[in-house]
Amino acid sequence: MCLTNSTTDVVHTDQPENESTIETPDDNTSEQNSDSVTTTPSELEGQPVESDHGDSIINCFEQFNYPASTIQNLHLQVAVKPIPEGKTDYQGMFEQVAVWNTSEATRRIMCSLQRHFKAMDARVTRFRASVIFSLTYDDCAWPVVEWKQEDDTEVIAIFFIDETAPSDVCGWLMHYGGGIIEDSKEGMRWEKTSIMWRVVDMDHLKSLFEAAQHLLGILQWPTEDMLRLYCKTENGSLSSEK
Repeated sequence: MCLTNSTTDVVHTDQPENESTIETPDDNTSEQNSDSVTTTPSELEGQPVESDHGDSIINCFEQFNYPASTIQNLHLQVAVKPIPEGKTDYQGMFEQVAVWNTSEATRRIMCSLQRHFKAMDARVTRFRASVIFSLTYDDCAWPVVEWKQEDDTEVIAIFFIDETAPSDVCGWLMHYGGGIIEDSKEGMRWEKTSIMWRVVDMDHLKSLFEAAQHLLGILQWPTEDMLRLYCKTENGSLSSEK
């Protein structure tokens, strides 16, 4: 992911949840040009800006390069497996998410998705749900959904379930890829990519990026090992798609 020679929009909201969007061209380099970063004023617009504010923003983006490239590389990996046709109405998506999650987690995820789809005016044509299991903590998992939109935009979303949050809220991290490039080179699937997140605590965002790194590593495993972890099987009787 490259932040060089482009305008990057960063939006922070003064709401109970921390939400941001970063848009970048689709590239794998990690150079950073201080002239390429602009910020959109928040509700605090009009207050004095410290002289080192620009440097702080640049440092923030430099630290963000690696986790940003991780979620993008993960999306590149999973996007090569087309999402199969299926029901994309509320009930159809609910049923797919419920396969991997408790009823409470499913409700939180679907409430968050409904709000997001409405805000983005998204028309979903393909939808797939899965989960990332932690190898360290048995009771830790991150729900994952992927979808394709009417305009061929592809999205992957990872969720953080915080049981102390309101019952219709959960944290999420999303990677958007728009404008699929035909006959693209490796690492260049989309013309434009962006990353969005909404969390109640920045530690949750760290956990979501760690989940992306975790799944990216698992995808390098032999199929048999993945089946053993995710499908509780000792043989290769299930397809790699499942």
